[in-house]
Amino acid sequence: MSSLPRLDLRLLRAAVAVRDAGSVTVAARRLGTSQPALSRLIATLEGELGFALFSRTGRTLKPAPAAELFLSQAAATLVGTERLGQLALTIRQGRLAKLKIAAPTNLFQEVLPDALAHFAAARPGVEIEVQIRRRHEILQGLERGGIDFGIAVLPVGQPGLTVRPFAETEAVCLIPSNHALAQRASIAPADLAGLEQIGLPDGSILRGWVEDAFASAGVAYRRRFTVDSNHLASRLVAAGLGVAVIHPVAARDLPAEVVSRPFRPALPFTYALLERADLSYGVLAQELEQSLRQAWPAHDDGRAKP
Repeated sequence: MSSLPRLDLRLLRAAVAVRDAGSVTVAARRLGTSQPALSRLIATLEGELGFALFSRTGRTLKPAPAAELFLSQAAATLVGTERLGQLALTIRQGRLAKLKIAAPTNLFQEVLPDALAHFAAARPGVEIEVQIRRRHEILQGLERGGIDFGIAVLPVGQPGLTVRPFAETEAVCLIPSNHALAQRASIAPADLAGLEQIGLPDGSILRGWVEDAFASAGVAYRRRFTVDSNHLASRLVAAGLGVAVIHPVAARDLPAEVVSRPFRPALPFTYALLERADLSYGVLAQELEQSLRQAWPAHDDGRAKP
C-alpha cells in the first residue's frame, strides 16, 4: 500500500506561490528566495506527490489539470494555518479573537444588530468586525479568505461553502400611505402598471425575480431609481418618487408616509449564513447561526394587513 506523501508547509507555500505568479522567477522574488532554490522545493514536492504540478504554456506556468484541485486545497490549507497561527498569537498576547462578518445593508440595519448582541454576550472573548457588502463582494471575500462569515440570499451557486439557512421570508411592496393602493391587502404587478419603480442593483437575485414577475404579467417594469438598501428605498417612496418591490422592512423602520404590503405572486427567498467549508469555525458558526435565527422572529417585516 502506498504511503501518504509528507506535505511540508514550506513546500505547499512554494507551490501556491508559483501557481499565483505563473512563474518560478516571479514567485521566488515574492518569497525572497532564489529561482534554483524554489525550483528544488517544487521538485521535492512533486517527488512526494508522484505527479507533476505545473505545465508550461509559452512563458507561463499553469497548474497541470490533475493538480488544480490539489493546489486549490493547498492554498486553503495555508490560509487556515495562518489563521490558526494568528489565533494562537492573539491568545498568547491576551487579546480578543476576531471574526469578520459581511452582510447586505438591509440585514445590517435591521436584523444583524440583535443577532450580534446575543452572540457577543455568549462570546465575550471574540472581537467582531462587520462589513456592509454587496452579494458579489461577500462571495468574493469568502473565496479569498478576506471574511470569515457572509450572509446572502440563496441560492449562492459557489462551491466549497457551508450554507446555514436561518430565515425564510417574502418580498414586499412599499407604497406611499396616501396612495389608493395602500388600501389593498396585497399588491400585484398589474396594480403597479405605469408607476415608477425604485429597484435593487444589477446582480440582485430578488431584482431578477421581480422583473420576471412583471414580465410574466405583461406589465412594463419602469425602474427610475436604483438603491442598495431598504432604508433608502423607503425614504424615496416617502418622498413620492415611486414604489419599491424589495426585501422586507421592519415596520418600526418605515417612515410614517410609507406602508408595506405583500407582493403577489409571492416571491419567497431564504437568507443563509455562509462560511468556507475548508475553514470552518465549528461551534462559533453554529452559535452565530442560532443567534440569527433567534433575532429573526423579532423582526417585524412590516407586511401586516391594512
